[in-house]
Amino acid sequence: MADIFIYPVLFFVSTPFFIHHLGTEQFGIWMLVNTVVVSMQVFNFGIGSSVLKNTALYIGRQETDAKARIVNSAIIITMLLFVLSVAVGVSGFFLISHSDIFSISSAYRPVCARCFFLATLIVAIKFFEQIFTGYFKALEQYKIAAVLGSGNRLLGLALNIVLLVFARPSIEEILLVIIAVNSVFIVIALMLFRKSLPRYSFRFNFKIPRHESSFALISWFQSLALILTFQSDRYFILSYFGLVTLGYYALVATMFNHIHMGFSAIVPWLSPKFTKLHAQDINGIELYRIAERIVTVFSAAALIVLYLAYPFLFRWLFDADTASHILPYMKCFILFEIFF
Repeated sequence: MADIFIYPVLFFVSTPFFIHHLGTEQFGIWMLVNTVVVSMQVFNFGIGSSVLKNTALYIGRQETDAKARIVNSAIIITMLLFVLSVAVGVSGFFLISHSDIFSISSAYRPVCARCFFLATLIVAIKFFEQIFTGYFKALEQYKIAAVLGSGNRLLGLALNIVLLVFARPSIEEILLVIIAVNSVFIVIALMLFRKSLPRYSFRFNFKIPRHESSFALISWFQSLALILTFQSDRYFILSYFGLVTLGYYALVATMFNHIHMGFSAIVPWLSPKFTKLHAQDINGIELYRIAERIVTVFSAAALIVLYLAYPFLFRWLFDADTASHILPYMKCFILFEIFF
């Protein structure tokens, strides 16, 4: 839960700083980039969750070779996804720069096009990250998974804050810093993986057992539904209300996306345990019921506290103009999250 909550809390607290240094239009572009990064997870095909589940299964069965094979298959698929992401980035660049696809003003169209392409590169790199975070979660080595998942985001955020203070970088340069940091962390992840599984050697083999691919497909359909639910509205906002409104709306939407991930974090934490119990023919229903109760009680209590606190918190964090734009969205999102 700390892995999920630390970055969004720091990002939200630093938002007034970003709005001040970037301006409302460029902050809207920044939120568009975040939307693209999340939306393109539709192409992840459930690889991260498949690595987590199947690695835990093979650990429970003590099948070391199968554990190496599932990671190898994930790396091969992710290489193809990398190429696909770059192709989407190039296509999006030309669509945005040469058409009126999101009704972006001509003054900001070129920078939006370049940022869209850079955002797809970030996504392409993050596809590799999900393999290694899934692998170490299956091993229940959550500290390593947290460093790989949140460490790169926190370092990228910190470096960009420093750059904005001292160097006044463009938004493209900010994204290049994120790409560089993510690339370094992927190299670190690969080194830690090789240390954990020294017998592993890469093989270009497309043969994937049916039970592995079917689980990945089911997981992908679930994430696809969530992504469409949480991201499609932002493109409507951009098309009909513009970059400035998108910046404010997407800020609140992103916050609630992370809140929901935080509420759901208990189950992924327990999922390797469930899989290992299944591999050993032990019923895990009581463990599931405990997790269910914790999620329900914690999320309800947290949303009540948020409902009572957000008017005072937002007016303290933001200037009056920014707060007036953000506050109207909060009640709607709290209501949505209660039902969800």
